Amino acid sequence: MKFAPRLLPALAALAVLAPAPAAFAQGAPTVSLGAPASAAKVSASLKADRATVAPGESFTLALVLDHAAHWHTYWKNPGDAGSLTSIEWQESSGATFGAWRHPAPVLYKQEGIANFVYEGRSVILIPVTVPATLKPGDTLKLKGRADWLECDDSSCHPNGADVALEIPVAAAGTAANAELFAAAAAAIPADAPAGAAALSNGAGNAVTLRVAGSALAGVDAATAKFFPASDALPAALSAAKPVVGADGVLSFTFADAAKVRELNKLDGVITFAKGRALAVSAAFGELAAAAAPGAPKVAPAATTPAAPTGETQHELPMLLLLGFLGGMLLNIMPCVFPVLGLKIYGFVNKAHADRRKVVAHALAFAAGILVSFWALAAVIVALKSGAITLLGASGTDIGWGFLLQIPGFVAGIAVLFLVMGLSMAGLFEFGTSVQNAAGSVEDRQGYAGSFLSGVLATLVATPCSGPGLAPALAAAFARPAPEAFAIFTAIALGLALPFVALAASPKLMSKLPRPGAWMESFKQAMAFLMFGTLAYFVWILGAQTEGLAFLTVLFALVGIAVSCWIYGRWCAPHRSTGVRRAGMALAALFFLGSAYALNGALPERENTADAAVAKEPDIVWEAWTPEVEAKHLAAGSTVYIDFTARWCATCQVNKRVFHDAAVIKAFAAGKVVALKADWTKRDAVIAAELKKYNRSAIPFNVVLRQGAAPRPLPEVLTSGAVLDALKAE
Repeated sequence: MKFAPRLLPALAALAVLAPAPAAFAQGAPTVSLGAPASAAKVSASLKADRATVAPGESFTLALVLDHAAHWHTYWKNPGDAGSLTSIEWQESSGATFGAWRHPAPVLYKQEGIANFVYEGRSVILIPVTVPATLKPGDTLKLKGRADWLECDDSSCHPNGADVALEIPVAAAGTAANAELFAAAAAAIPADAPAGAAALSNGAGNAVTLRVAGSALAGVDAATAKFFPASDALPAALSAAKPVVGADGVLSFTFADAAKVRELNKLDGVITFAKGRALAVSAAFGELAAAAAPGAPKVAPAATTPAAPTGETQHELPMLLLLGFLGGMLLNIMPCVFPVLGLKIYGFVNKAHADRRKVVAHALAFAAGILVSFWALAAVIVALKSGAITLLGASGTDIGWGFLLQIPGFVAGIAVLFLVMGLSMAGLFEFGTSVQNAAGSVEDRQGYAGSFLSGVLATLVATPCSGPGLAPALAAAFARPAPEAFAIFTAIALGLALPFVALAASPKLMSKLPRPGAWMESFKQAMAFLMFGTLAYFVWILGAQTEGLAFLTVLFALVGIAVSCWIYGRWCAPHRSTGVRRAGMALAALFFLGSAYALNGALPERENTADAAVAKEPDIVWEAWTPEVEAKHLAAGSTVYIDFTARWCATCQVNKRVFHDAAVIKAFAAGKVVALKADWTKRDAVIAAELKKYNRSAIPFNVVLRQGAAPRPLPEVLTSGAVLDALKAE
């Protein structure tokens, strides 16, 4: 999508007026309970591949789910949220049922939540064995209740339907519904040959799944996508990109796969274009099935091309051109434009001065971009080679924008844009005394500023990807080091060229307006672009921190803004020396204290496999409903319920307890089911539940056991209070 500067005010207005996205509770859409069957957006029916069945024979039953447009149900592993479909049989004439055979799912993502779902028509196959005690003339009666969770973009409804089927018993079975079952069988993932898939360890917690080319005949590996079959595995495994080697082996590298190492195996489904799917089961070791001689060549994945050989060498000039054009288009992308606004301001200020100085500033700006892109390329090459690791991930897991996966980097850029925005808004100015220094010194400092502007333009360009840039970047991440450097150089030259061309053209420079009082208004207006970019980076930090930690981040930014205000108020040149010194000390105190708090609020990262193994896994929270609570209590589990809300400050403070190692260990040892009742939005069911405990406010935490009195906890939680409640009989 292209952006032009004149669209930015309109986009800002739309951002303010746009309705908020659908709220999520524990990563899932809002669940409405008790939806009537008539409101179902999914219909269910039973079909059999037999018109008649014989005593003792086996046949296949199909649960057919037809979804309304934009609605979905869930695969056997729902992903980050959701619930699988089930049938509770009420009548079966003594028949026995085998393991369900599920078709491959599709990926559904919303608000960063990954779910594995069914849409349109999906057919789940169920093996059935007819009782040998039935006789010809009898009827096999099947009747049950099918239950599922149906969701669209904004809401979810537990729903279901009664399903039934009667099949006459005869001396011999006869076929039926051949077309339906043929299509359903084709949608079931084929089993990969034994030994055709294997796992290997990578840097940190990384694990690589490899699938031999002999198992990939007739599929387009460029479209491969992996889905973990077990809900014990993180849904984030589905984000891994496919890579195809010269030997035809397809591989996926999972950056954070500590759970895979714990299980010592990985089961899943790999889907391909045109409805093809492959079920794989892999253990750690070598592939037992190598690529078969004469097997079809599998096209490399478009997102991660193989190293160029032969005719693919001819793609390099096209990739350089795409990178150059993509770099030019970055100049009008919203993430880069605020920095370029600063350069426009600087060009206007120098437009009618010595043209050689203007050209020198433009070249310094271009040098900053080039050096930064070369540094970025060097880091990526080092990651790919395994010379360094980042966040415990190997190079194959590093993509464009990987710097934004580092909370410390994001926080640093956010602080930088905050300080720059406040300065441009006129709250304070750096270097007022320096501006009175000798001219030669001023020029040298000005060139350094232009160079650093180029560095900043590169840093804020990392989350952007414009037209033409995506294929060039994908190739740069997969090709040998010299070609990767060449592609990054082309992108950098494209980003820098417009300013060098403007500075080198007297005709263009002469058309720029002369400096005047209007420039102060322009500079202050540019501050709002800085604040807009700041909002973007704070939004990223919101996804990387939670609860009280994110609140600390926001207060730390306020503290840094206070330090800038103190500096601008009491450190101006017209103030006395004593006032300036006191102001500088107080500003430094606020800035350093806020920076310390900000750093402490950022999540820590474990970079070694040993650290990941030694650390207790976090408590896994499930969304509370009365039905979920009743189910776990009936199963004999201890249930811990946290009634909380985003707007509840004490609730956020309480979250620190659930990261305590002793509490995490107690939850795991006692097999405690953790339920979270999120009251951020009005919910009559939660309000009614609180009334049962004579409560009308939160926070409220309670421990429940079947046959025992509820054990409420104090409003302000401590680790000791939680441990005592869990130990009590």
